[in-house]
Amino acid sequence: MSFAEIDQENPFKKISRSKKKKILINLIKKNDPEFEEKLKKAITISLIIQRIKRKSVAEELKDQKIIVLGLNNAGKTAILSKFGGKLGIEKLASLQPTRGVNRQEIKTENARIHIWDFGGQVDHRREYLESPDQYFFGLDLLIYVIDVQAPDRYDESMEYFTQIITEILKLEENPGNFINE
Repeated sequence: MSFAEIDQENPFKKISRSKKKKILINLIKKNDPEFEEKLKKAITISLIIQRIKRKSVAEELKDQKIIVLGLNNAGKTAILSKFGGKLGIEKLASLQPTRGVNRQEIKTENARIHIWDFGGQVDHRREYLESPDQYFFGLDLLIYVIDVQAPDRYDESMEYFTQIITEILKLEENPGNFINE
């Protein structure tokens, strides 16, 4: 079993089925209280290495990943649509809520930009945070949208934003290398 196959949130789940193994795990935890956190970090690193191995090194265009997150009805898709020039103002009212993640690709002269528009409903937010490596790995730019016309949701929005940043830090992502054109 490799580190990448171990449950990130509960690394001892599959290993600690026998009494001897439980005793050994408890002894290790007692001698090194930070062992579980170190193990979780090793699992994260293994997942990253596994994904890097799968990614083609021979690509001539630089891939850039932009993710757009926020609560439901914050205006993420509307903002992306206006930037892309796809919709006139009269069509904004007919936008449907994003379910899951809508992915778009824009090719420029020296880059391929992947834009991920995340639905902001509670069930989708939970899914993104439960599997952050599937959504936030390889991140180059994060755009977080807050609806200024919904002040009653500011606390909820800031809590979600904090959870996202926490997961990105766990993955050791550094979204600061975006290509400026």
